Amino acid sequence: MKKFFINIMLLIINLKAISNEKNDIFDISKNLRFCGADLFSQNLNFPIQNGKRKNKTRSLNTNEYKPIRIFVETTYFEYQGKIFSELSVIVPIIKTALNKAVEGIKGLIEVEPNVDLNNYKNVIKGLFNKYNITRWNPIFDNNSDINSDFLIIVYFDIEKIFPQGVLAAAMPIYIELDSGRPLIGLLNITVDTHYFTLRRVEEYFSEVILHELTHSLGFLYTMFPYFPNGTNGTYTTEKIRGVERTVIKTPKVLEVARKYFNCPTITGIELEDQGGMGSALSHWEQRILLGDYMGAVIYQEEMVISEITLALLEDSGWYKINYYTGGLMRFGKNKGCEFIQNNCLDPNYNTQFENEFFDYNERYSPSCSAGRQSRTYSIMNIYNYIMDNNYWYNFIYDNIGNIYYSGSMYTTDYCPTHGQRIDETTSGYFIGNCKYGNGIYGNNIYYIN
Repeated sequence: MKKFFINIMLLIINLKAISNEKNDIFDISKNLRFCGADLFSQNLNFPIQNGKRKNKTRSLNTNEYKPIRIFVETTYFEYQGKIFSELSVIVPIIKTALNKAVEGIKGLIEVEPNVDLNNYKNVIKGLFNKYNITRWNPIFDNNSDINSDFLIIVYFDIEKIFPQGVLAAAMPIYIELDSGRPLIGLLNITVDTHYFTLRRVEEYFSEVILHELTHSLGFLYTMFPYFPNGTNGTYTTEKIRGVERTVIKTPKVLEVARKYFNCPTITGIELEDQGGMGSALSHWEQRILLGDYMGAVIYQEEMVISEITLALLEDSGWYKINYYTGGLMRFGKNKGCEFIQNNCLDPNYNTQFENEFFDYNERYSPSCSAGRQSRTYSIMNIYNYIMDNNYWYNFIYDNIGNIYYSGSMYTTDYCPTHGQRIDETTSGYFIGNCKYGNGIYGNNIYYIN
């Protein structure tokens, strides 16, 4: 009887906490994602035959590679900030975040500087017109040197083509004919000013933009056919944990992943299979790579660069990679083939991967994130029914309340992962995150025991 009343009290506390966060844009029940990359990537129309690159002979063993030079075109973005006064405060925030993200990319990627964007000025101006960019830097009209390897055009999503919860989206819109390497990309930023009132927003958006720049440089399902071996050599489908999944099978990805997971038999690394066009197939599956910055859904506890992401960029054939990442990516590391092949919970709702997932009976307990960067909480969502029949085994029925429990992120196949609650008015992003030094940490249901 005592246990019954404890369970009822815990349920009431949890439901009350959820109901009090109706205005929280990161309410765990909403499963918001920040990226809408594929929502407009279907418009890609590249000057290349049959979706295959013509030159497959380039080698990374040359000495011609240098840190990638990126030209960030913000003229129209700044113009939009002037004519829409509510956006004016956002412009400097995004420009700061852009600079941080570009510096991050330059520290990771080298490229053969053999493409002169000055020869593409007429193409660039045609793309401005195609995408309704009505203001641009005079450099594109005169003889000034662009002096870059990649051009990214930034603008606000004034027409609100993306649904609520998408913070940004990016895609390549022009590629080199011979190699297929992206030369020009678009970066679209949300106009929802609500997001920009939160603490640590510059730091957060620098990582969002780093994510989007990586899409525009080639981490995108619609770009995989342009990799050296085309579609057949880049990805395939496999049945993993009972579900048919699309997996990347390129050489460097397999080499790095086998070492990372300590599983020599891995034949492919899963791409996200949930979330619709804005998430699926253009991000890593967060069930096995939660915390990597190329996941589809916000995971504010950790957004770090894994060597597996860098390996995919190298396998494109376009880039030479600096693989030093600081070792911050730890989710699933050295967990063996079982971590890839087995479910996160056994039939008794316990897990053998205790740092990555938690047991059902540990719900509501304080915890640490898998990468040890954040103070977290063993959060489970409450549902009236099973949300996804593909993952019915991760929904735990409570016959006392006639409800179901599951993990708080659907992109982890509803596995119970360590997470945080966010109070948007006082704490902002990364509450309790050691990486950002946010000292404000909620004192509510985190400590109910």
